Amino acid sequence: MSLISYIPYDGTMKKTDKKNPCRNNACSNIEKLNAKLQAIRNLNLLIFREKKNKWEAIDICRSLADGEAYLSCWMASTDGSGLTKEFAHTGNSQFLPDMEERRADSTLSDFIKKAVKRPDIMINEAPLPKAKNHEDESDKPGTMTTRIEYNNHVYGVLSVSINRGEEMQPEQQLLFTEVANDIALEYYNIEMEANQNETLERLHQSEKFYRTIFETTGNATILIDEDTTINYANIEFEKLSAYGREEIEGKMSWQDFIAKEDLEMMREYHRIRRIDSDAAPRNYEFHFIDRYNNIKDIYGTFDIIPDTKKSIASFMDITEQKMLESDIIRISEQERQKIGNDLHDGLGPHLVGVKFMMNLLEKKLKEKHLIDEAKDVEEINALITQGINHTRRLVKGLCPVDIDTDGLIVALEDLTSNIEKVFSIKCTFEHDDSLHITENITTTHLYLIAQEAVNNAIKHSRADKIDVAIFEKDGFITLQIRDNGIGIEKLLDRKKGMGINIMKYRARVINAALDIRPNMDRGTSVSCLMKKHEINAPRH
Repeated sequence: MSLISYIPYDGTMKKTDKKNPCRNNACSNIEKLNAKLQAIRNLNLLIFREKKNKWEAIDICRSLADGEAYLSCWMASTDGSGLTKEFAHTGNSQFLPDMEERRADSTLSDFIKKAVKRPDIMINEAPLPKAKNHEDESDKPGTMTTRIEYNNHVYGVLSVSINRGEEMQPEQQLLFTEVANDIALEYYNIEMEANQNETLERLHQSEKFYRTIFETTGNATILIDEDTTINYANIEFEKLSAYGREEIEGKMSWQDFIAKEDLEMMREYHRIRRIDSDAAPRNYEFHFIDRYNNIKDIYGTFDIIPDTKKSIASFMDITEQKMLESDIIRISEQERQKIGNDLHDGLGPHLVGVKFMMNLLEKKLKEKHLIDEAKDVEEINALITQGINHTRRLVKGLCPVDIDTDGLIVALEDLTSNIEKVFSIKCTFEHDDSLHITENITTTHLYLIAQEAVNNAIKHSRADKIDVAIFEKDGFITLQIRDNGIGIEKLLDRKKGMGINIMKYRARVINAALDIRPNMDRGTSVSCLMKKHEINAPRH
């Protein structure tokens, strides 16, 4: 907007009063400048306030030519190639007919194309006709023409006619440049506002589109900021958490909903995901705590939003599925135990009894010197022995832990002893003498976790020493397997194998927490921690 103000003068009579004694050259020039300043002020009021974003080219021309600032004015808005999109003119009527004629041929359009390429003011080059009723060419008004440009973008051309001689005055050219600059600025503002409105509309439509997807995924979904704040939550997350959206968005962190045993792991995932989106796993299970402290099993999917530090998380409630799985596992373990017991207490002793009888029969046949018959019985007896051994192996597979107070201790002692014999690896076992676990499903899963951890150490760690220990402290039972191998890679930098998943699953079935991490010096430590008083309690 123009910052030029009025120039005061001492004349007190109207400009149209030809008898005004003060109308000398100096006062006349001041009046003419003030007329143009008034026109600029009117123009600024028009384009920046009264008709902001709604004015047309004819409004510009009228602001400049309807008073005494300029004799006439025309304006053309153009495209990038200089072609006229809009044209308007007004002023002294003696110029209007010939202007229409100029528009009819190519004179005016050619001049406009020329003007848009000129960075300076064009003096007396506009194709205006000579003034009517004046034969002398010197009576023709002067003209000033300039392109309307802002920030290297040309919006059009502005031209005015002025009393001959004034077009050569620097102050007149300065004022005219000010007018063109004001018009160009408003063109730019309109363009920027249109672009902004278009961008906002696209953003609005995009937000509406993705919000619809966000709300209808079928899973509880949240948008997470880098500082762990939840920016958005859908209705399914409201149902899962039992909190209202207005309580969650911008106020709560995802950490508020995570069980303590999973929190450290998920914090690390959150951190490293923003360094390398592929470094942290996208899918994993964890425990979710709702408003009423109900613990739910959740299968989560996490990913970073491209080119941002924000992430999106989707939660599937698998609590009922886990309860079902837990029940199936327990029933299957009970059936395994039952079959093992039947083999151990039924078929096993039966075969042993048959073997004993066959031994007696073989002895009697030999006493009667029925050597061939005794050999046949001996062969049958060998087959029975094979059946007994096979039955024992079946019982060991179905029930690796004997059903007695020290069954787990004995089974772990056998495991470590066999490892030393078969693999020539030093394998030690330590335990609390006072530790007694009688619940067979728990002891079976603990044994199988230890077996899997020991097998992993043998296969993958290149260890030459494995230590197995089970002990009770502060109401917790801890099973620990440590090796001195090359060490497991950080969980974040490798994909979990099936063995690790199975160990975690077995731990979850018996209400235990499994932790796998590198040792301080070398090797890997596998720890299974469970509360003693929850040994028989199913996890829901």
